Amino acid sequence: MKKFVCLILCAVLTAGAAVTANAKTVKPHKGVEIYNSAKNIGNNTLLVSAYNIPSDYTNGVLFTGGDTQKNYSMKFADCIDGDKTLFMPSTEKYARYFVSGSGNLHAYYTFDDKGGRYVKAKINLHEVDPNYFNKDGSHTMEYSSIGSHDYKFKYEKADGGGYYDSALYFQSGGAVTGVVPDKDGCVEIYLSTKINEPTDYCTTFSYRKAYVVGGGGGTVGSNIYILRFGNIDLQGTVDVNDVTLLQQYISGSVELDSLQYYYTDTNFDGHRDVRDVTTLQRAIAKR
Repeated sequence: MKKFVCLILCAVLTAGAAVTANAKTVKPHKGVEIYNSAKNIGNNTLLVSAYNIPSDYTNGVLFTGGDTQKNYSMKFADCIDGDKTLFMPSTEKYARYFVSGSGNLHAYYTFDDKGGRYVKAKINLHEVDPNYFNKDGSHTMEYSSIGSHDYKFKYEKADGGGYYDSALYFQSGGAVTGVVPDKDGCVEIYLSTKINEPTDYCTTFSYRKAYVVGGGGGTVGSNIYILRFGNIDLQGTVDVNDVTLLQQYISGSVELDSLQYYYTDTNFDGHRDVRDVTTLQRAIAKR
């Protein structure tokens, strides 16, 4: 999780085109491309979307209320034709799973403060986390009984019978996106623009080959530290160092790359000035 794909911030040419700096040219940051389109959701709302999901995809996201044990779930295949939302009562704290039942995250989620502005981002998985994802976006698992396999995060028939099955989704604030990497190893997800809101991903793996059946494990929440709005210095958290860097950029004493530049417009008015500094300082003070 070191370097991240391009965030191309240019003048908007068409709706949904990527955004770029119009004041001066900024060096692209390799790894993430932020699109100009945005969506607003309210508090106590879960936004569920899908990217490159096949119609026969069976997995999805599941949140279970810690007190009532009531389930709130959505299959990603149901979001192929459009994003879906679920109402998440503020009286609950939720454990997160895949619909298949795997991937219990023992930390509890709440949604009463997750409303706000969400943007679409195109992410190259290998650039985001080269230690986990291969260049084509797959993940390699080694097994003593059947050898290794590069999971593509979908259902795959195995040679000689059987199958490999895997799934991947991202969560940023109140948005969950189920994804299958495209031919370039990229996915598109929703990102929260709430200052210091984390983004993580979850995976699950299983297989049946000949007479051997097993669960290949997965991750219940790997944080992508750089995908955190307001993290101008790209060090993984939002603090006074980001305020200092923003002030230096406004004064013209430092240059920023395109991802850093995107994070500097903390009040979304299209300008970088003292008002952004104030917004960032207030957000840090609330923590």
